[in-house]
Amino acid sequence: MSCTDWRHTTTARLWLDLPTEADVDDLHAIHSDPDSWRHFPVGRHTSRTRSAEMVTQSQWIGAHALGD
Repeated sequence: MSCTDWRHTTTARLWLDLPTEADVDDLHAIHSDPDSWRHFPVGRHTSRTRSAEMVTQSQWIGAHALGD
């Protein structure tokens, strides 16, 4: 049986991939923006360290819980 690898997904308009260390600054810009979290304010990142931790967690999940 074939299994879709959701860690790397593309469509005609979208490219989804697991975040890497190179993505931390961009992810922090999104996750620290109060307007992005207006309806769920506790999800907002107040430090770059929190955004880096999110990347580390995503990499672990990608390695241990998705795909194969």
